[in-house]
Order: sequence, then C-alpha cells, then structure tokens
Amino acid sequence: MKTQQSRWEHSVVNHHDHDDDHNLTLSNCIPHEICFHIMTFLDMDTLIHKCFLISKSWNVMARKIPLSVLDMGSPIEQAHDRLKLLSNCQQLMNITFMDLSRGREIHDKTDDIFKELATCTTLQNLKVLHACGHLSDIGLQALAQSSYMSNLRELRLLFGNDGITEYGIQILSTSPMMRHLKILYLCDSKISPRGVQHLVQANFKLTELQLPQSDTDAVGSVGNGGAIAIGNSPQMNHLTILNLENNAIEDEGALSLIRSEHMKNLTSLDLSSNLNLSKAVAMLIASTMKHLTHLTLGYTNIGEEGAIAIVTSPHMSNLTFLSLEGLRLGEVFAMKLASSSYCSKLKELHLFYNYLGDSGAQHIASSEYMKNLTSLYLGNNNIGDSGAKSIASSEYMKNLTNLSLCYNHISDDGAMCISSSIYMSNLRMLKMPNFRLTYK
Repeated sequence: MKTQQSRWEHSVVNHHDHDDDHNLTLSNCIPHEICFHIMTFLDMDTLIHKCFLISKSWNVMARKIPLSVLDMGSPIEQAHDRLKLLSNCQQLMNITFMDLSRGREIHDKTDDIFKELATCTTLQNLKVLHACGHLSDIGLQALAQSSYMSNLRELRLLFGNDGITEYGIQILSTSPMMRHLKILYLCDSKISPRGVQHLVQANFKLTELQLPQSDTDAVGSVGNGGAIAIGNSPQMNHLTILNLENNAIEDEGALSLIRSEHMKNLTSLDLSSNLNLSKAVAMLIASTMKHLTHLTLGYTNIGEEGAIAIVTSPHMSNLTFLSLEGLRLGEVFAMKLASSSYCSKLKELHLFYNYLGDSGAQHIASSEYMKNLTSLYLGNNNIGDSGAKSIASSEYMKNLTNLSLCYNHISDDGAMCISSSIYMSNLRMLKMPNFRLTYK
C-alpha cells in the first residue's frame, strides 16, 4: 500500500512513450486554451496524478498552472520530508502560494523549515507565503536572502515570532531578493522603533503593513518612534492597510501618523489596544481620513466623545467595518450612531464590552442606516430580553448573517424571539448566553 509520502514522490516519469502517442491523439481533440482553462479549476493532486500523465502537451500545460500548497503535514518532521520532496519534483515548478500555518502547533523548529524553504528550487515562482511560530532572525534571514524567494509578494508570519528583532527586519528590508514584496504581516515580533526605521527605508514599497502585538512590550513594540517613522516615510505612501494594534503608541505617535501626507491612501487602519490614545486621535481621524473603509479603535481611551466624532463625521461615510470595543459607550453613543446617515454603508459593527443596554440595542435595531449590516457584535453590553426582541422584530436587521449577544442577560424567551424571527432567517452564526447556533 502506498504511503502518503510515496504519493508525493509519484511523477510523470512513470508513464510510457506508447501511451503518450495514444493520449496525445485524444488530448488534441480539445483545444489547448480550453484544456488550460479547465486545469485552472483542478486541485494539485489531480494535476500531478492525472493531467501530467495524459500526454506531453497536457504535461506542458499543467506545469503552467499556478499551484497552492495548503498543508505540509504535521508533525514537523513530515513538513521537512515534504519540502525535500518538493525540491526534487520538477512537476511542481509553478507553486505560487504556500500556507504553513494551517493546523500547526507553535514549535521551535520553524527556523529549520525556513532554511529548507530557502534552498527549495521549485519555489522560485512563489508569491505568497503564510507561516507561524517561533521564527527568529535566523530563519527570516535565510528566507530573505534566498534567490528562490525573489518573486515573493506577500509574507504573513502569524503569532509567536518573538525571535525576530530589528536585525532580522534590517536583513529583510535591505535584501534585493525582497524587492517585490507588497504585503507584510508580522505578529508578535520584537521589531522596536529601530526596526521600523529599517522597514520604512526598505527596497520594497508596501501596500499592506500589519505589525500587531499580542502582549505589550515597550522594548519590542513599534511605539511612538515607529509610528512617527512610518508617517514620515515617502516609502509608505502606497500603504492602503496599516495595523499597529497593541504597540504602546500614544497621542504623539498616532497624531503624527494621521497628519502625514503619506497616509492619505489608507483604507484600513487598526490602532486598537493602544491604551493611551485619547479622543484627539479619534477626532483627527474623523476630520481627515476620508478614504477609510475599515477602522478599529477598540480598547483605547478615545471615550464616548471620540467615538461619536467618528460615527457623525461625513469623512467616515465610506466605512463598511467599524470596531469600537471596550470604550464604555452608552445610550448617547447609540443614539448618535443610529441617527447618522454617514454610517449607512456599515456592514460589520463590533461594539463588544460597552454599556449600550436595552435602549442602545433598540436604537441600533430601529435605525434605517443600519440596514446594510451583515455582522453585529453586541456581546457584554448589559442587554436583556427587551433589547433582543427589538433586534428580532426589526426589518432593518434582516441582512444579518452573524449576530453575537453573548455575555448579556438574555433569557430563553429572548433567545427564542431571535431564533424564530422572520427577520433573522439569514443568520449563519448566532451567539447568546447559554445558546450558540452555527449554520453551515
């Protein structure tokens, strides 16, 4: 019985020449452009085990199809073995997407995997790479300096990268092999303001930069210095997405960033969990950043006044996603939100851990400007059955597919009103106290 590894080793060299001649005649009945189009819908296993074997012409076409590797296996030793097989499989020369983060535990051998990636000849067309935990400067350096990574456009390093310091960022930023990089997601690194200085002078021009932190560490965070450096850099004027969550940024850094001419193209901004940001930051955003479609300012100190400035500003009329969690917002905010025509494009609204109460929920549910919402998160807002019933009975809530009312005071009666409402028929995810329902 063939093992999983042996299936990976299977290649086109096993078919015979006389089969080629027969299959070539059959395959030529279908125009090449149609064959190629059909192949783009097939998964990698089908391409390798079938399309490669049909004929020489199909083999040539199949090699041109962009491939995605979504799972290198677990445990870690299996990933190592598969990477070695990839290096020797010439049928996989057009891998453009690789995700090493799916279902993987955080381990201390990620550097070894990245060293293996850096020497993998079949990855020379790789454009997108996702990975996670515990990567250090050593692994990042191997990747950044590899000639096989020269086509990389997107690098997402998810959680647990506390071994990456300003040195690793410097290597990444100065490597000519990384010149095509457009998207960088680097979570939980020790980048520091000096690392950001390297990043803003990099060989590449980013359109998306995400540097979130799980735990605030003044030494390893972006800080005011890093935020100011990003705002002052002409290299950053192509940014459309910027995430600086939980980076010990205060008003000085945030205000400098927001005022910058280089930030005018931003459509998505996340400054959440920077605890010392005041209402001045929210007010400046509300008065200047007119291109924003996504805004996250939860767990800051902007308060109700700052939040009201956001939802009542004509410059915020393009927002489709808004997160204002943990700001102690009450009924006054809910009234302002519900009466603001500038919020009519909102599709996703996160207001977890505030003080909206039943009256706040009623204001939101009864607003015609909320009718485009598909996701509404009102957990931990002191909402009872009255608030739940107002949502259930509102025709403006009929487009909701995701609704969270967890950590509230809703009884079985309120839950039943939601679950049986004709206006809740599109729900795919519903969370309430002692009640969770997910549709597939």
